[in-house]
Amino acid sequence: MKSFFFIVVFFVQFFTSLAQTNSTLTNTKNTPINYSSIEELYSNNFICLEDAERIVGNKCKLIDSTSRNTGGVLRYSFTYIVPFKDSTSKGRLFFSYEQYKDKSMCQSIFQSLKQENGKSGSINDLIGFGDEAYMIKDSMNFPFVIILKNNKLFKFKLYYLNSTTPLEELLKTAKKLVEKY
Repeated sequence: MKSFFFIVVFFVQFFTSLAQTNSTLTNTKNTPINYSSIEELYSNNFICLEDAERIVGNKCKLIDSTSRNTGGVLRYSFTYIVPFKDSTSKGRLFFSYEQYKDKSMCQSIFQSLKQENGKSGSINDLIGFGDEAYMIKDSMNFPFVIILKNNKLFKFKLYYLNSTTPLEELLKTAKKLVEKY
């Protein structure tokens, strides 16, 4: 009986959170973006399957997508993977969008992330991406890109690169997405 109660509470909180997010997502002019369904939000407003496949350089599928609106922060995150066939069919793309009510809070978090990431490798500043942006590569040479624009953070992480093409596609898609918001 307790587990049934917790499941009901979870779904109520989840759908309440989704309802709260519908009116708060904004574009570059800080005007609300309207959509008729969560699927439309996922495919039209962030990284659709076609974009993900172009970025990872292979057919892929969406395996995880979440949204939350808590503590003055609206968050969306998505993960696409390439279905495993053999050792050449690897690829994973993680994307996160965070929209803060307070611009200074967003800037502070960006600076904190930059400082922490700087400890583990060389940071490459990216010019022409929002207010400020950087890329860092991990020990496996997989890129992590964080972009600050107004009160918004965009995070992209790409795993299992086979060439430079996915990185170029990632940066092109990131730039287009940041310009939209």
